[in-house]
Amino acid sequence: MLTPASYNARLIQMTYADENGGKVDAKRAAILLEEPELLADRMGTKFMKDKGATPDYMEPKSNALVGVFEYFIGNTDFSISALHNIALLAQPDGNVVPVPYDFDFSGVVNARYATPDPKLAIDRVRDRLFRGYCGPADEYSKVFDLLREKKDAIYGLYQDDIGKMMRKDVVDQTLKYYDDFYKTINDPRAANREIVKACISGH
Repeated sequence: MLTPASYNARLIQMTYADENGGKVDAKRAAILLEEPELLADRMGTKFMKDKGATPDYMEPKSNALVGVFEYFIGNTDFSISALHNIALLAQPDGNVVPVPYDFDFSGVVNARYATPDPKLAIDRVRDRLFRGYCGPADEYSKVFDLLREKKDAIYGLYQDDIGKMMRKDVVDQTLKYYDDFYKTINDPRAANREIVKACISGH
């Protein structure tokens, strides 16, 4: 919805059955994820396998989008430099596009087992903390505009089949969590303090 530089994913109902007798053991929701090589080919890029990438390598627009998106969902469980829950795609022009994945430790998911890194200045995963790389301030403004533009579509996800698979109280809590984000980016001083000036030079 926000960028083609993301893993394609499809929600399915998975049936787990005994391969010998065919007995159904369970039926659960599951996600099919695009293969990494297909993502790289689709984007006309190559995967970077070396760790240690710094902000200077990042394509500015994608860098800002990933940082703000992770803040939007309340995710601190990633590191561009360490390639932790981040894939890096090298473009032909030399710029690098970060692609986030694996969001179970994010505040919006709020998994019962999720806890923040003790080194971070937050007490729970629902507490937002910006951990994106620094970049030009105008790129953050463009990302804020994009998320405002997509707000209705994002919230609409929780009214379709995906939302129907969730309890109403969980949907309500999720949308309220998003509301708090939009309050931040709609307040220039808060957005500057919590996001733009909170960026880091490397991690």
